[in-house]
Parts: sequence; structure tokens; C-alpha cells
Amino acid sequence: MPLAPRFTWEEDASSIVLELHLPGTALRNIDIYVSDLVVKVNAAPYVLLLDLQDAVDDASAVVKSNPASNLLRISLQKQSSRLWKQLECQDTKKALRERRDASMDRKRESETALSAKRKERKHQEEKQTLRAQMAVDDANRQILTDLKAEEKEREEKLSQQHPGIKQAGLALNNQDGHLPGNKGLSKPPLSKKAKKKVSFATTLHDSDDHHNRTASNQLEEEEIIELTADGSFDIANTKQTPPPSAPESHEELREVEHTEPLKKAAKSEAIEEENDPPVVQEVVVELPPPRESMQSEIHFTPRVFPTPSRESKAAEEEDWLLKNRKHINQHQGLNRTSGYDISETDPMWLKAKGDDFFHAKDFRSAINAYTEAISATSNDNTELIATCLSNRAACLLQLEEFKECITDCSKALSHLPDTRDTDGGASVLKHYRLKLKLFVRRGTAYCREGQYSQAKADYGVAYSMDNQNPQLHDDFMELVAMEKAQELKGSGDQLFREGKELDRAIQMYSDSLTLNPLSIACLSNRAACHLMRHAAKECIQDCTQALELLQQDIGSKQGQDHGLAFFSVGPAAGSAQRRAWVVKTLVRRGAAHVSIRAFDQGKFSPESLC
Repeated sequence: MPLAPRFTWEEDASSIVLELHLPGTALRNIDIYVSDLVVKVNAAPYVLLLDLQDAVDDASAVVKSNPASNLLRISLQKQSSRLWKQLECQDTKKALRERRDASMDRKRESETALSAKRKERKHQEEKQTLRAQMAVDDANRQILTDLKAEEKEREEKLSQQHPGIKQAGLALNNQDGHLPGNKGLSKPPLSKKAKKKVSFATTLHDSDDHHNRTASNQLEEEEIIELTADGSFDIANTKQTPPPSAPESHEELREVEHTEPLKKAAKSEAIEEENDPPVVQEVVVELPPPRESMQSEIHFTPRVFPTPSRESKAAEEEDWLLKNRKHINQHQGLNRTSGYDISETDPMWLKAKGDDFFHAKDFRSAINAYTEAISATSNDNTELIATCLSNRAACLLQLEEFKECITDCSKALSHLPDTRDTDGGASVLKHYRLKLKLFVRRGTAYCREGQYSQAKADYGVAYSMDNQNPQLHDDFMELVAMEKAQELKGSGDQLFREGKELDRAIQMYSDSLTLNPLSIACLSNRAACHLMRHAAKECIQDCTQALELLQQDIGSKQGQDHGLAFFSVGPAAGSAQRRAWVVKTLVRRGAAHVSIRAFDQGKFSPESLC
């Protein structure tokens, strides 16, 4: 059930302040809900629900936390300026619920409207951002267009003012392409559609005297020669055009004179390429030598535990190594040369695994681990052997394998030295405590086997070793009572087998049940005596009580708390002996019902045998 936290509140004409004290609560995990009439704070295990006296502005809520003092402060602005003098509204439960629901509905509607406004604002911001980006792109595109137009206009003006420069540049490019040093270079094939055009200028009518050159000398018109598919120029089919008019100015004449040698060289080279067949040379590409090979060795980090990383638990391994650093240089797993891993060679590791299984209540796996640890331990390490035997005995006791538990306890005691001198140091004190545990475990196993004399002896030794332990004293006294109850039961069994003095046998069983009221065997045998004496009601009562004890599974309570239930003897649940006890008791109760002609009650279902 949630708790209501302690809180205080203050107010003025325009606001109220709530201060909550939340001890033992992480303030970052608090859920706060504020509407105009409701304030709800959920901070496990605290829940605070307030129906406010008047309306507040939920959008003005201010929350401040102080983790050092576990205080939460909530400030709210009032919608109307006045003093309330009372924080909560006082009304009937139904009216408060309707008032609260209406407030929550208004809060929900306002949040929905606010969410819609946020979406619309976000949409408008996205549209504005997109338009701004489009405007930037258009401006950049216009700048590029203007730059291209300016460059084109500049080139056109330059070509109009100096038409000979472009012609000389084309001729120079053709001349560079037909130089002898470039003949060996491979040329990309030209398609039939794209024909390369080369311009050449015809020879000028020069006079013998270069300095007396006149304006009547005219330039021959440029001739366009197309490059054929085989890489030569078809000069024979070119048409002769009339020579152009003389240049209008001396500057144009100088440009023509300057480009004349270049045109002659380009024309002669073109004629030579037409006469000579094309030479195709293979380009030999020298491959680099193969890379040098080398070997690099990778050494893994040495680890005590050879488990792969996906299965390794580094934190637990480091913790185990710190605890067992004294023995780490002695185990075979650190520098092993065999094919066995640490789980088969290191007794300390095996013992630790057994302890983990025991804490996880996997007793069968713990027994296997302790057994392997004992096998891997050298005979001179008696302390480790005794510890593993003691732990294995505890597992066997949990599994109700009492004979094996007694054997392990006896073996462990034989490996321990004399510990009567408790002032001999830490090692002697450790052995002393281990002996105490072994005597208690073996005494418990003896008791569960019904050997109360041996159990009393072991508990007596344990109590003499630790006489300040009240639990051991109580257990020892109960064992004394159990031993006496067992003696009385034995006397009653003897009289019952002889079939004489049934009243005395019943008295013996009753005295035994006084000392041990949970003895199923005493109840069943006393019921048999009542049946032989034709005391059906008493027989039915004893049989019913015995069946109830069998259904409770008293033996499963061992180890939880001491007492009569801990020392009671009975077959394990699900065993054949237990089923036999149930059948025998049901038959006796059925016979008693038949003797009093209660036939319907004398029936029993097969499910009662489970």
C-alpha cells in the first residue's frame, strides 16, 4: 500500500508553495502531475494526491529538488489573487471525483491543443527553412550563370579583336601532336561521327626583300582539312579558295607574319603523316616486383582461466584470483602442459565452483565438483580434503542421503588434527570450527536415520565445544527427548507384535507421542491397536492425523529451523516406502469406517496416494 509523504505548504495572494519530504527516494524517478485543480506526486513508495481549494495555472509550475535533504519544492501561480486559508477542497467523495475528472479533462484538452500548436509551428519552421535553402540555391545558381555569361562574353570579344591568336593556337596544338617524339604515344580512336578539323594557313606571297614587303601581299584563306579514320589528312581532295583580302592594319599583318612559320611546319607535318603509314607501338608497362613476405607472431595475453571471452566473467575471475593468490603458484592450471583445463586440474577452482553450485541450491552439481576437487588434491593437503568432504556432506544432507553424509563427516574428522587447544592460532581455530560443523551435520544425519543414541553423542560433543550456543543446547535436549520417545515406541512395538496387553501398548505409544507428537509411525501403530480393540473412532483420528503429517512433508523442513520437525523420522516424499505408509494408513482408516458401517467415508481416491 502506498504511503502519504509528509509535506508543508505556504501561500500568498498570487502563489502557493508545496514542500514534500521524501526520504529514501531517488528524486530523479519522481512523476509529477499538475492540473488546474489537482496535484499528484508519485515517488515510490509515496503517493500524494491533492484536490486544491481553487484553480492554479498548471503551466506556471516550477519544481526544484534538493537531493541532500530529500526535499521536493513545487511552486504554483494562482489564477485568481486571493488567500485560500485551506489547501484542499472539502467535499463528498463523489463530488471530489467529478471535480478531479473535469480538471484532468481540461488538462488533457490543453495538452492536445498545445501539441497541435507545436506541430504547426514545427511545420512552419520546416517550410521557412526549406524556402530559405531554395533561395540560397537559386542565388548560387544565378551567380554561376552570371560568371559563365561574363566568361563567354569575354572570350567572344577576345576572338573578335584577335582572330589570328586562336588560329595559331590550333596550329601549335596540331604541331605538338605530330612531333617525332610523340609518334609512339597511343591516340584514342576517333568515332566516325566526331571528325577532327585542323586549320592551316596558306603561304603568303613574300617578296625577295623582306623589309620591302608591301600591303599588296595577301594571305591565303585558311583551309579546313578533315582527319580520316586511318589517322592521316586528305590533302588531295581539299578545295582551293581564293586568297583573303589584305589585312586592314599593320597589327593584323604582324600577327599573320608571326604565325606563318608555325602554319608551314604544321602543314608539312600533316603531309608527312599522310604519306607515311601509321605506326602503332605497344606500350610496355613494367610491373612492380612482388611484395616481400614476412611472418608476424601474435602472442595472446597469458591467463589462468583458458575460457573464451564470450564465456569469461572477468570480474569473478579477478575476485577469485585475489582470494586465492596464496595458492595460485601451486596449482597445475597456471603452467599446465597437459590437455586438461583448469576445471579438471585445479582443486581450488573446483572447490570454488562447488561453492557456487551450493549457493545456487544445485546440490548434485556441487557434489560432483567437490568430488573432483578431492580427486585432484594431493594427500598431504589434508585441510582442503577435509573442507571439501565437509561441504559435500552438507550437500548430501540437503538431498537426504544420510548414510553418505555420515561417511563423509567421519572421513573429514579423520583428516583434521587435534583442536583441543583453541589458542594455537588461526589455523587451529579454523579446524576447531570445521570440527564443530562436522559433528552437527553427522548428528543430524544420525537423527534422520533414527539412530538417536549416535546423534545425541555427536550433538553432545558439539555442545561441549561451543557451550555458549543456546541453539545447540536446545537441540541436544530435544534429542534426549527423542531418544526416550524412541525407547517407548520400541516397547510399544514389542507388545503390539505379541498381540498382548494392547492397552499397555497404546499407553506406550501415547507417552512417546507426548515427547514427539510428530511421529507418524507411533500414530499409525496406535491406530492399529485401536482397530484391534474395535475402537473405530480413535483409530480414525490417529490415521487422519498421520495422513496430514504425511501430506505436510515434514522432512523437507530440515535446515530451515530446528525443533521436533527437524528431528522427525519419515520416508522421503515420493519414495516407495512413503507410498507404502500412506496405503497402510488408508487401509486401517477404511477398515475402521467399515466397522461402523460408514461405507461412503471408507472410500479413497488414487490421488491420495501421491
